[in-house]
Amino acid sequence: MQSGKGWVALARRQENIVTRAQLAAAGVDKRSVRRRIALGEWQALGPRVVMLAPGAPTELQRIRIGALYSCGPTSLAGRAALEAHGLKGWAEGPVVFFVGAGDRSARTPPEGITYVRTRHDLTALSVERAGTETLRVEPAALTLASALAAGSWGEHRSSRSAGGLVAAVVQQRLSTAESLLAWCDKLPRLRHKPLLRGFLDDIAGGSESMAEIDLVRTCRDFSLQPPVRQRRRSDSTGRTRYTDAEWDLPDGSTLVLEVDGAFHRTHTSWESDLRRQRRLAAPSRRELRCTAVELRTEPEEVVRDLIDAGVPQL
Repeated sequence: MQSGKGWVALARRQENIVTRAQLAAAGVDKRSVRRRIALGEWQALGPRVVMLAPGAPTELQRIRIGALYSCGPTSLAGRAALEAHGLKGWAEGPVVFFVGAGDRSARTPPEGITYVRTRHDLTALSVERAGTETLRVEPAALTLASALAAGSWGEHRSSRSAGGLVAAVVQQRLSTAESLLAWCDKLPRLRHKPLLRGFLDDIAGGSESMAEIDLVRTCRDFSLQPPVRQRRRSDSTGRTRYTDAEWDLPDGSTLVLEVDGAFHRTHTSWESDLRRQRRLAAPSRRELRCTAVELRTEPEEVVRDLIDAGVPQL
């Protein structure tokens, strides 16, 4: 090994994940690499990649490993790609990369990495995030939602999770339902398009969560007048609020339905919800509440109460 420590700066830049070619360019000869690996100081990850530390790789290191392991172009996909774009609440899951359809080096991926072969032009689908080629938000969201619906990429099969994901992408302002719908046409091999388009049509109509999508579909199934979703209101303090669903009733009053998800169950959220409800109260406005679980598992109970409260049937 040469006396220079160029590899140290390289290691810092790349989370201790480098290729053998990079080590050679930094002045580290093959014999020194073999010796450090034999001593357990470094780890060989396939024929190309070396981890310059012992122990299990972190999530960031696995992303580096996945990007460097393949000989061809790669693009970070799945949950990690969306997290790189700023999505919150969907981080846990396999590290997935798209690779070219003919990339043989990706046939036996390292542990914790999933390679998905594609004939799509990765350059057109990708942008750089934190030094790694990463799928753009829309193809990342749609392909992950498709994988969730199919139960592929090591994901648990769940159509609801697919809908929840695209709703979260729109709710967190990473993209719009219209843009995601347009990208459905740009990805000819995307699976489950009818399912995803159905979710996106509902989101474009105002739904911002899977629970709100459930509500719209419940109204459709039980022939109820559809609600106005995410109506903008000002509370008694002047603060802007958005209600989950509202019906303008024939008698001139307004019925509000708030759908409570799991996060509403905490003490802090419960108190905030009560304060919000008080400050939105008005003589001509009545509020009902239900849980997302009730709406999903016992929709007929919610429907009965909505009808009793005056929601018209079609």
